[in-house]
Amino acid sequence: MIEDWYISVKRAAVETLPPDLYLDVTALGGYNTVLIPTVEGEEQWLISAYCGVTSSGYANAHGVPRLLFPPHLMLRIHYPSGQFEWIELENSPYDGPALQRNAAGNECLGPISREHLGPGEWRNAMRRHFQLVCQVVEQRWLLTAHSVTAEEQAVARELQDCIRAAYDKPLLPYYQHYGRHFLAWMERAAK
Repeated sequence: MIEDWYISVKRAAVETLPPDLYLDVTALGGYNTVLIPTVEGEEQWLISAYCGVTSSGYANAHGVPRLLFPPHLMLRIHYPSGQFEWIELENSPYDGPALQRNAAGNECLGPISREHLGPGEWRNAMRRHFQLVCQVVEQRWLLTAHSVTAEEQAVARELQDCIRAAYDKPLLPYYQHYGRHFLAWMERAAK
């Protein structure tokens, strides 16, 4: 099952990080973007990035929203080989006016805001998004130029629903940049 394969490869990839990056990726309060598939030539990759975020304890104690910082480290995993690579993101889709400054003067993307979601909706959307992305990759839908099947259309439509809850607004430029093949497939298949 691809979900178990991904979790196993990701765990192995995290173990290869140097201590400073390992702590950054595994620290409580860190932020991992939603998994997105991408295509390079005829090859499929699964990518996710890691962002800094202000701690939930601070946010809860002071009544302020948690702030999300730009992605700084990306994990790319090739499907089906399991080959992986870590990429430090120096230039991101956020260079320019989209960045804000927090009270400490650090550049941030903005607050994480999920007030519009019901209890558990974000977590459920994240879990379902992961399962559906795995199905898209396993079926090789991003690589095929065939007529859209009913199954493919149903998956694309459900993914659109998941995205509304799972993609935190400050990260939309990241998803649009790195997930452009995926989002284009989804739009085409959902019609």
